[in-house]
Amino acid sequence: MTRSQWSIIIVLFFSVTLVTAGLYLRTDPKEKNADSTPPSKSQPEEKITLVHKIPPASSTKGFVGSQACQECHAEICTTYQSHPMSFSSQPVLGDLVFEDYEHKTSFRSPATHQYEVEKKDGKVYHHEQRMTPQDKLIYDKAKPIDFAIGSGKRGRSYVINHAGLLFMSPISWYTGKQRWDLSPGYQPGQHKQFERRLIDGCIQCHIGSVSKTEGVKDQFDSMPFKEVAIGCERCHGPGEQHIQWHLASEKQQGPDPIVNPVDLPPAARDAVCYQCHLTGEGRILRYGRGEFDFRPGNLIEDLWIVFQEGDRITATGDTQAVSQVEQMHQSQCYQKSAGQMGCISCHDPHQFPAETDRVQYFEKRCLQCHGQTTNECTRPADSPEQANESCISCHMPKRSAFSVPHTSLTDHRIIRNKSQSPQTSAPTERFTVFRKPEDENAAYDLPRARGFFYVSLAETRNDLHYAQQALQLLLPLLQQDSTDEELITQIGLAYNLLGEKAKAKAILERALKLNPNSEAALLKLTAICHDTGDYKAGIEYAKRFIELNPWRGQIYGRLVHMSGLTNQFDQGIEYANRGLKINPSIWQLHGWLAQVYGQRGETELSQQHQQKLQQFLPQR
Repeated sequence: MTRSQWSIIIVLFFSVTLVTAGLYLRTDPKEKNADSTPPSKSQPEEKITLVHKIPPASSTKGFVGSQACQECHAEICTTYQSHPMSFSSQPVLGDLVFEDYEHKTSFRSPATHQYEVEKKDGKVYHHEQRMTPQDKLIYDKAKPIDFAIGSGKRGRSYVINHAGLLFMSPISWYTGKQRWDLSPGYQPGQHKQFERRLIDGCIQCHIGSVSKTEGVKDQFDSMPFKEVAIGCERCHGPGEQHIQWHLASEKQQGPDPIVNPVDLPPAARDAVCYQCHLTGEGRILRYGRGEFDFRPGNLIEDLWIVFQEGDRITATGDTQAVSQVEQMHQSQCYQKSAGQMGCISCHDPHQFPAETDRVQYFEKRCLQCHGQTTNECTRPADSPEQANESCISCHMPKRSAFSVPHTSLTDHRIIRNKSQSPQTSAPTERFTVFRKPEDENAAYDLPRARGFFYVSLAETRNDLHYAQQALQLLLPLLQQDSTDEELITQIGLAYNLLGEKAKAKAILERALKLNPNSEAALLKLTAICHDTGDYKAGIEYAKRFIELNPWRGQIYGRLVHMSGLTNQFDQGIEYANRGLKINPSIWQLHGWLAQVYGQRGETELSQQHQQKLQQFLPQR
């Protein structure tokens, strides 16, 4: 068969793959944490003039784990065990099991996709089963679950550990509804199955401490967590020197090195909470920083530049899942407190009130400022509603969380009337920065962070205007530092979004020279080479990516397609079968294999894949 005939056959089977792969690839969080960009030939050769200093990485030494605190702080350690932070994560079948593993352990979403949770032999497995319209099983993909993420108060999601590469299951538990359903961010029939990568930014907020190779993003040791749940040192800092100070014979030599957030200035005090509870519309690491660098005493802007957009409450009254900080900052209580009000004004980080005590507990917090003897409530004391209401239910009502199904969250704006949603004044700039840094690196980091944020907006909101704005911000920075690999990658991604494939390819190759193991650059270069006909280079980039991360099914589709177009059919067969093991939903691979085996005279194998293909296709 001629090359052109093969091309026609392959295009028929891969036309859908190219579309779905494009949509699949462009929403990956790995791509949002990458970088790059070169000047045109007419521009003078840039000089490497580093105008900013890379801040030193935080020491990973001195952590002793929460167990070391028990001897001297037994009482507070015991009360902390009731706090949701103390079980923010755990092994999937840990001490606290909120899930129902006996009843209604399966659901369909949509009708052709069935999801099932199986508890067997002391392990938990999540299944995705694809069904024909006649309810015949096409495949059953099962994955063993290693960790449960979330306190269980509202729900839990689940982690698959592939030797230090962490992925999220499409199945989550929702405590309020007592049911299993698709995980937040997953759309019925259109999601990443078991391939959604959990990056550093996800893990940082839910895990006490991690074990990973220094300087390598989003990759952990095979035993990834040193302390699974949030522990004492997350808020108080490493404890080794504190213990040594107390054991020393002369304690007068300097102050106790442990951090008590209460003693910190308001901005630093609040940052201890904000490190996890302030994500904004986008949160970008500053140059030279890592997601695990925060130490109590830092300001939030020391590590991250956070972009916010209003109070994150929609016109219909729904709210974004992590939006309490933005809402609190818009409340009159906070604004009139001169910085004295913060998270710990109302929330005790060491203990959590029982549900029966919740209303009284938080009303006491309100009365600390509003007077315990003065009745400031405008509702008459003898009104029918008064007996069933409280400060919280009226002024901090529950709102549906549109980003997390089956959950509700407390409105932290502390509004006067819960039946009215006050309009907040629109900022002069759509996306404002939460507390801009004012150090010597700010002039570089602020436009860099906004450019990165705009690249992500261009992808997630499908608005190429943001990609153009990103280039305007990022290209001048390349003249200041041509070694900033993340900057270079983001410029490459912006060029690609704008359809300037040649520029994107050159820039991303430049980023790859700085970091040969950049998954973001390899992934996008594979797609660009595939789309532009540079199949030889595309195959090599795809193989390099698979060596780093073999768990992304869709890249096998591109690799197999390019292998066929270059007459490397043995290679194509190998990777097609590997791809189907990773992701059996890529039905186009069955079509490709049916054609190849048919041309080789391997009729039985050809028919097997043809039959599989027909199960996926709509019935006439």
